[in-house]
Amino acid sequence: MNQPEVPQGPSEQREKPILEIWVIEDDDSIRESIVDAVGSLAEGSRCIGFEKAEDALRELEQKIARGKTPPSGIFVDGNLKKDTSSFNLGPLVVEKIRSLLIRDSPPFIVAISGETDLNNAMMQKGANLSAPKPVKMDVLSSALEKIKEAHKTNNP
Repeated sequence: MNQPEVPQGPSEQREKPILEIWVIEDDDSIRESIVDAVGSLAEGSRCIGFEKAEDALRELEQKIARGKTPPSGIFVDGNLKKDTSSFNLGPLVVEKIRSLLIRDSPPFIVAISGETDLNNAMMQKGANLSAPKPVKMDVLSSALEKIKEAHKTNNP
């Protein structure tokens, strides 16, 4: 009978995830369902959910400052809100991500919104793909394939 492998301690080398995917979505249930689905569809990937765009952008800026590789893909909600009086920050978030990442391995950005106009606005700001809400499993799977392809191109 095979025994499960037990980590040998802090010096053990951990394998780097194949893909790092971020989900910027202020609706908890949508964010969690996308994070869970990515985990099941993209084996070996690391998926991180952000409720607030500010937190994701700050993390991205810190990664860049430390010389770390940005995520391979980022799903951005078109209806992000900063507070109760503002809405539809998705296009601005996409634009900010693109302005930060004028490097050789930019993330593949997927715009997600139930509103076609918002998805179009995010595409104009630099999103690579748009997906209507609710995001269906086959659409998510297709988006992940495109993220994998872009990752391979950017990281030969």
